[in-house]
Amino acid sequence: MGDLIDVIGGLFFTVVVIAIIVGGIILVIKFLQQQQNQQKISRKHTLQSKFKLQDIINQLPQDKQTMFLMEYNSRKKDKNTAVLLAVLVGGIGAHRFYLGETTAGVLFLLFSWTWIPLIIGIIEAFTIGDKVEALNAKNAEEILHLLSINTVSPKEKLVDSSIL
Repeated sequence: MGDLIDVIGGLFFTVVVIAIIVGGIILVIKFLQQQQNQQKISRKHTLQSKFKLQDIINQLPQDKQTMFLMEYNSRKKDKNTAVLLAVLVGGIGAHRFYLGETTAGVLFLLFSWTWIPLIIGIIEAFTIGDKVEALNAKNAEEILHLLSINTVSPKEKLVDSSIL
C-alpha cells in the first residue's frame, strides 16, 4: 500500500512539473509573439523617425550639423552589440549596463546565481533592438534640444548688444 502511495505521489509530482514547464513554454511563446508584433509596428516608426531625423539634420546650419553628428555618434548605441551582450553575458546584465540602465544591470548581477537573468537576457535579445532605437532617438532629441538652446539668432544678438 505504501508503494502505491509513493508511485501516485511521484506521478502527481511529475505531472505538476510537466504542467509548469508547458505553461512556461506557452507564456514564452505568447511573449515572443507579442514582441514580434511590437517590432513590426516599431520598424514602421523607426523608418519614419530616421527620415524625420535626417530632415531635422538637413535643416540645421552646417556647423550645427557637424556638432550634432559628432555628439550623436559618440552617444549612439549599436543594436548588434546589444544583442550579443544580451545573449553572451545577459545573465550578469551586461546589456543593461551598455544601455545605461545601471539599476537593472545591478539587479541582474545580484540575481545571476538564480539563472533567471540569463533566461531574461536571452529573451531580451529578441526585443532589445527596439530599445536601442528608442534610446538613440531620445539621445538625438536631447542633442537637438541642446543645440537649439545654444543657438542665438542674429536678431537676438543685436538686441543683446544694444542693451549693453
